Amino acid sequence: MKTYLLTLFLTLFVLSVFSQHSSVDLCSIYQHAVKNKNIDSISYLLTLDSTQISAYDKAELLSMRGLLHLSLSKKDINKRKAKNHPAFIEAKRDFTLAIKQNVDKNEKLKYTFRKFVTLEGYKPHYTNYQSDLYLLKSKGFKPDKFGMGISAKSKFDGNFWLGAEFSIVSGYRPSYSLKNYDEQIIIKSKPSFSMSALTVGFTQNIETTSLSDLNFSLLRLEAPLYIDVLQFGFIDNSNRSYWYYRPELGIGYSIFHLSGGYNLFFGSRKGRESLSNAMINFRIKHVF
Repeated sequence: MKTYLLTLFLTLFVLSVFSQHSSVDLCSIYQHAVKNKNIDSISYLLTLDSTQISAYDKAELLSMRGLLHLSLSKKDINKRKAKNHPAFIEAKRDFTLAIKQNVDKNEKLKYTFRKFVTLEGYKPHYTNYQSDLYLLKSKGFKPDKFGMGISAKSKFDGNFWLGAEFSIVSGYRPSYSLKNYDEQIIIKSKPSFSMSALTVGFTQNIETTSLSDLNFSLLRLEAPLYIDVLQFGFIDNSNRSYWYYRPELGIGYSIFHLSGGYNLFFGSRKGRESLSNAMINFRIKHVF
C-alpha cells in the first residue's frame, strides 16, 4: 500500500512539474529522500525518458543517489571491505553514470570532483582514484594530507635559533581553487587548516652553541590561527637545564606558521639571567 501511494504521489508530482514547464526541484527531492531514508523517489525520476527529464537533471539525480547509498549505509560499511558492499557498488556506478550523462567536458569535471570527494575515503576500492586525482590536480585541486609531520623551525629571542620539530600526528587541509577548462573557478575551498599533536622539537642557538632548546607539545592548531597552550620544555646551557611552560599565539597560512611565544620558567631566576622570555617563531611544515 505504501509503495502504491508513493508511486501515485510521485506520478502526480512529476506530471505537475512538467505540465508547468518548470525544472525539477532537485533540492526538495533530495531532502525528501534523506528525511524518509528512502531512495525510491530519486530512482523513480531516473526511469523517465529524455523527453521528460534533461540529461543535466539526470546527472544531478544520479550523484544524489550515489551519495545517499553511502550515507544511508555508513553504519554498516567497513571501508576496508567496502568493495563488495551493495551500497558502495551502487554509489560507484551512479557517480560514473552521472559523469557519462554529460558530453560537455566542464560538466564532466564537476561530476568527477563530486565522485572524488565522496569516494576518496574508500581509496583501496576506488579503482580510478589516481587518474581522477591527476585530472583534478591539473585543474588546481589540492587533496588533504594526514600522517606524520616535520617542521623546519627558526626562532629569534635576541639570538637566532635553528631546529626542527617532529609530530606523530599531523593534518593539513590546503586551500585551492578548482578551475574548469575555460579557466573559470567552479569550486573554491575554505581557508587552509592545519594541526599537529604529540610534537617534540629541538632548536640550537647558532650564536651561543652551548645553548639548546628541547620542547614538547601535546596538541596545537597551526592555521588559520596558531594556538599552542600545551607546550613544555627546557633550555640546556651545557651544565644546567631550565624548565619552562611556553604558550604560543600567531597566524598560519598554508604550510607557513608565524607565532610569538613567552617562556614561563619554573624555579628561581638564578643562573638564567641571560635567557630571554619573549620570542618570535617561524615554521615550515611538511606532512608525509
